[in-house]
Amino acid sequence: MLFSPGSGGFYDRAIHTEIPADAVEVPSHTYHTLLQAQTKGAQIVWDEVSQMPVARLPVADVASLLTLARQQIDRLHAQALERAAGGATPQEQATWVLKANAARNLLDGIASADETALLKREAGGRDVRAAELARVIFAKHQDFLSAVAEASAARAVAKRALAHLSKNISETAARAAITSALTEMANSLDLAPPSMGDKA
Repeated sequence: MLFSPGSGGFYDRAIHTEIPADAVEVPSHTYHTLLQAQTKGAQIVWDEVSQMPVARLPVADVASLLTLARQQIDRLHAQALERAAGGATPQEQATWVLKANAARNLLDGIASADETALLKREAGGRDVRAAELARVIFAKHQDFLSAVAEASAARAVAKRALAHLSKNISETAARAAITSALTEMANSLDLAPPSMGDKA
């Protein structure tokens, strides 16, 4: 296999009839290694020192890394909220505050007739007393609010950890700080941390 520094391309004598004059022989194992690196996002470029083609990952600027990290922080936050909601639809979640208020008022002995009726409907003919159901509803709502607060606090901590990073630090230092912030947030929420390569 041949590589032309001028065109930046590979040439095979068995296929190509015109090969640039600057083309140099590239060992087969090097060629396959370069192609494999290219599939992972590397660019194949000419190295003046070794006088051979090499694979180079494009240098990410720190601002782009920070943007990606903030998106991943928001995704972790959304995952934590989704888990806290237990699969409930937004419409179902909208009723939770009404039910929790009705439950609290019933437990405090000040529930209106409408609130008592709401809890009886929620029982749906099950053999459960309204007061027992009220305790369960109120406890679940408190758990949900705690999970939301925990997720929001973890997001704030992670974003604060990134806020001090200067756009003038090295990519390596930025990646290390970002990875640390994402891992800490994910661990605090009992979620899998994303890698810096995860864009979706």
